[in-house]
Amino acid sequence: MPAPRRLVVVLGLGLPALVAALIALPALRPQGPLQPSRLSGRWSPASRSGGSHRDQRQPPLILLGDSITAAGPWRQAFPQRMVVNAGIPGDTSADLLARLDSLPPLAGSTVVLMAGINDILQDRPAAAVADRLLAVRRGLLERGAVRVLVVATLPCEAARWGPRCLAAVAELNRCLLKPLPAADVLDLRPALSDAGGLRRAMGIDGLHLNEAAYRIWIQRLKAMV
Repeated sequence: MPAPRRLVVVLGLGLPALVAALIALPALRPQGPLQPSRLSGRWSPASRSGGSHRDQRQPPLILLGDSITAAGPWRQAFPQRMVVNAGIPGDTSADLLARLDSLPPLAGSTVVLMAGINDILQDRPAAAVADRLLAVRRGLLERGAVRVLVVATLPCEAARWGPRCLAAVAELNRCLLKPLPAADVLDLRPALSDAGGLRRAMGIDGLHLNEAAYRIWIQRLKAMV
């Protein structure tokens, strides 16, 4: 199928080229405020990466989410650790629930979960989205993950994607983060967003992140895992 072949090609590029290629894909190109798009897919062994001299004392690290996770330079950030990038562009909270069983073995793994913006752009109720993401977290733990680190859902840039998403993302995060232990929450919003949503200096299209934003995410993540 054409779309999967194009995606496999761009995963071999550096971050700037990868991000540009992802935005160039028709399935991911923003069509205007609150007009989300979707590119379906499943995790495969090709998504797995790690350094040639991995430290076996560190648990495998699995990044689970949508296109924002998929575009992250996780292999370069954790060269001595087994890393699985299980981000799939377009995935919603319901999609994550549906593909729990397709993930690699989770025993002993640390999972970093960040999703929800695709649900919000499809006008799905924030509280229901939070419930599904919490169900994903429970499912990951039941399948053997030793820790699930939940990253607060990032808002899009209101000027480009519509202002309604800001209140919805705020409500989603209130429902999602409240029941979680503080040690298992990574909130990047103070660094990457402001009153207008995702800061323009941190994004490439008002929704996806640029290199500077990923550097902040990785720095914070390294301090927690």
